[in-house]
Amino acid sequence: MQISIANQFTIATKQENDGRWIAEILEIPDVLVYSLTEQEAIKKVKALALKVINNELAVSQLVELRKKIAQGEEQIRQGKVVDGEVVFQQLQEKLEQMEKS
Repeated sequence: MQISIANQFTIATKQENDGRWIAEILEIPDVLVYSLTEQEAIKKVKALALKVINNELAVSQLVELRKKIAQGEEQIRQGKVVDGEVVFQQLQEKLEQMEKS
């Protein structure tokens, strides 16, 4: 059985020979769960998918922030940013906050 989630993700379910249900998100590698019922498997795989997506977003935000810091450092070295130290400090603080959460 396949169920579409908001027309973006597809959950595929199948009952195993031992009676357990497996549910997976086809568009996200390695997002699959086993459970005793199909409904429980669907609920668990949705929760896992949200965690994976949230983690990917956090990682991409950190990468983007590190790029901005590198650009800011370069602008400071070139003397292009008068308040570069302030901008750099703000970006560093934001990065540290994101890494803690």
